[in-house]
Amino acid sequence: MEYTSPGGAVLRWLTVLTSLAYIMNLSGPYAAGQQHDIRHSRHYNRQSANHRFHDFDYEDSTVVLQPEFLNTKANVTVREGELATLPCAVRNLGTKQVAWRRLGDKDNHFLTVGTFTWVRENNIYVDHKSEEGQVSRWNLIIKSVEKEDEATYQCQITDKVPLRTHVYLTVKRE
Repeated sequence: MEYTSPGGAVLRWLTVLTSLAYIMNLSGPYAAGQQHDIRHSRHYNRQSANHRFHDFDYEDSTVVLQPEFLNTKANVTVREGELATLPCAVRNLGTKQVAWRRLGDKDNHFLTVGTFTWVRENNIYVDHKSEEGQVSRWNLIIKSVEKEDEATYQCQITDKVPLRTHVYLTVKRE
């Protein structure tokens, strides 16, 4: 029977554990009890991915779809005194807001933000409707249109880099 000293057995176990630690790379973040996060990996590059249509949020593993305008009329013509509906349809608005502005010399400020009207004129408001497929309509309504209302109107999605679309309103005299 071969005799093995207690120190020799300990030495063999230390050699085995050191080898396992090397193989499993336990000297990295796992050794300190930290969890692995792919964002700190040299293989993860958030900037290189194409995020045109969505941005992957790794924190809660959700896909955040980016808002986009749907095709709507760019020109609206109405007669003086009628109701004008300027269309603006958005897909994937999420938590962002839609704002309307009138562009031009008269005023270049916001008319509406969301469903709130910023101007004192009681003939301007937003008609908001939600539809299937994450589509929402934010039509600017102008009651009793006057010739002075003829202008380019801008529908804008509020974001770091605002998205914009334009509608030109033409008012014909009777």
